[in-house]
Amino acid sequence: MKKDLYILAFLPTLFFSCEDEDAIRVPELQNGATMRIQVDPDNSFLNFADLANASIIFSLYSVNLDEIERTQIYVQYQDLSADSTYDSVEVFNFTPSDFNSDGARLNVTFTTADLLSAYGIASSDDLGGGDIVTFFNVTTMTDGRVYPDQVLVGSNLESSNIDPSAFVINSTSSFSPGFLAYIACPSDANNWIGDYNSCISNVDNFSFIFDCATCRDASITADYTPEPFKYAMTGHDAGLWGSFDPGSLDRPGKFYDICDTPVLLPSATGYGDHTDVGGGTKDTATGVFSYNWCNFFNPVCGTTTFTPI
Repeated sequence: MKKDLYILAFLPTLFFSCEDEDAIRVPELQNGATMRIQVDPDNSFLNFADLANASIIFSLYSVNLDEIERTQIYVQYQDLSADSTYDSVEVFNFTPSDFNSDGARLNVTFTTADLLSAYGIASSDDLGGGDIVTFFNVTTMTDGRVYPDQVLVGSNLESSNIDPSAFVINSTSSFSPGFLAYIACPSDANNWIGDYNSCISNVDNFSFIFDCATCRDASITADYTPEPFKYAMTGHDAGLWGSFDPGSLDRPGKFYDICDTPVLLPSATGYGDHTDVGGGTKDTATGVFSYNWCNFFNPVCGTTTFTPI
């Protein structure tokens, strides 16, 4: 009995004597880069109807400029008609001295002429409606850390040190990795909003399962947040997936009006997003328009056509 008591008393002593304070020390936390991009909603795209005077305007904001060495802004140009993407080019390089006392660099302006110069494009006549200019923010800290960057490289935990979902116009994130801007035209909502009948055609796989002649009542509303050529709709897949998931029948979708051409934005169904694959058209006389899509998760592609009612 005495032997048992001795062992029980000894174990706690052994446990505490082996504790390694250095091994459990919490590492010192470091500040990340803050560099938020705010795009002027009235200058969020290059106006295809007036390219000579078009510009994209945005501002940069930071709350820890004392820890930032520089911020570089790159652009990447995508020529939609040629289905080609140019390499990224640095177009701005800012240091903390370029910011005001409130930590802001206001009204950074990127014009059509800047785009032509960056890529050696001879004339704005070589640009097309629907072309995309992607802006990237690369910020370097004074200690050498870069945002965005990959961390824990080669491990099972490898990931980006910024939130990829912040890659949108006017994200509320403290760090904006970038945003997309289009060469687009002013959009007249009266040419789009209203009630429609949406129908599916050209389904290329599993047609023996789907009702490929399915149609659905649909409606379109303006959704200028912030692009002044974005619209929301119901019936974007005309109920194609409804026999599998009734909840998908009226899932909302969105599209851009790019110079009277509809470009579907990723729009959810019960079985993966529908994404645009090009070739959208609109008959301005009748108001009938269509876009071609493929399902993100499944090998199914097709066409959705909207007819005013």
